[in-house]
Amino acid sequence: MFASPETAPEAISQVLSWVRELSIISFICVFGWKARGIYGDITDFTKEVRKHMRFMNKFARVVVENHLRHIEADMAALSGRPVNQIQEVIDWDSDDPDTKQV
Repeated sequence: MFASPETAPEAISQVLSWVRELSIISFICVFGWKARGIYGDITDFTKEVRKHMRFMNKFARVVVENHLRHIEADMAALSGRPVNQIQEVIDWDSDDPDTKQV
């Protein structure tokens, strides 16, 4: 491409504007691609957290509904005390005037 001295500044400014536009479009494409990757990582992370929490909730339910009853019954048999010791402690605390809430 031959440029005369009169049109040289216009040609240079035209090339620089193309470079600027190309860099802006490239930045938008790269940023979009990186944002997609971050969004995918966050989505996968939240799925894994939900899966973990479902498992822990199931585990806690099994412990509360099954194992704690057996442990409480075994401790009651070993100690010779009634099974519902926790309720007696709660009733005793509620009779105490120092622990009453105003």
